[in-house]
Amino acid sequence: MFHRPRNSRLHIPKAPPPQRLADLQRQLPGNWERIADEGASTPYWARLWVGVLGLRDSVFLAGLPPAQRSASERVFDRLYGTPQAASRSFRDAARQVQALVARHAEQLKAGSNWHRVGAGFSIDCTVSSELGNQVGSMLERGHSAIKGTQPLLLHFGLDIGCLFAKDTAFAKGVARLLSEKRPELTEYLTSVRNGWSQQFIQRRDALVHSGWNLEAIRHESSPDGRPVMVEPTVDGLPVSVYARWALDHVLGFIEDIVVYALSTRLEFPHIIREIPPGERNPDMPERFVRDFKRPSVEPWRIRLLHDYGLS
Repeated sequence: MFHRPRNSRLHIPKAPPPQRLADLQRQLPGNWERIADEGASTPYWARLWVGVLGLRDSVFLAGLPPAQRSASERVFDRLYGTPQAASRSFRDAARQVQALVARHAEQLKAGSNWHRVGAGFSIDCTVSSELGNQVGSMLERGHSAIKGTQPLLLHFGLDIGCLFAKDTAFAKGVARLLSEKRPELTEYLTSVRNGWSQQFIQRRDALVHSGWNLEAIRHESSPDGRPVMVEPTVDGLPVSVYARWALDHVLGFIEDIVVYALSTRLEFPHIIREIPPGERNPDMPERFVRDFKRPSVEPWRIRLLHDYGLS
């Protein structure tokens, strides 16, 4: 994935052939950056980068005079840039958690990081410390990513601060949203809070404020005397499973809530339609598209999913 800083509309979803990239750089002089080794066939890049910015153009900026369009684009990009950047570092940490666990398990199986000592074994290299650091980074950056959506939502006249507050303030917040005739958003935030966000935030708060740390990896003996890893758990889940769970929910929330905000700027018959998973372009599996309301096409309604396909 390539892009030009200061012009977030221009993304090269896949690394083009060297000559094609050189031609583009000559036509569009300035500074270029490779921002990822993945392309837009990866759902994360297709949906939270290419997809959201495409909706920004077709929904938020469409029809504006050039000067106003440029100013509005800068505002959106500045406000979305915070959760966007945090989501990327959160994703990196969560994937690193999974990779560390998988690599350690493979090394144990291959016998490359342990040796026998009498009837037992000795582990030559463990990843407990690095794993704990990555879990901490995952919790911190995930928390920053979901809370970082608030300024952008406020720009669209939506206050979701109650999601991160105590129960009494949350109840008042959803009552206010209901009075603003936003029952779908109220139901969604309630499902998010009860389904995962409160648990995730409490785990992050325990890390930051109460000194919680991930337990070390344990090793048990298999029947043939070889070591078997026992993953530490987070809220009852093996840490690699927890990382996948958090990854899918945090990224799905950012996509949901930003697309919902954009949808509030559309007037009938314009809608945002969700593309069914089986109909998405495998080269760029965007989830949403701007469309027109008609008998065969219903607008997307925000709701919590069990699987966002982002982990």
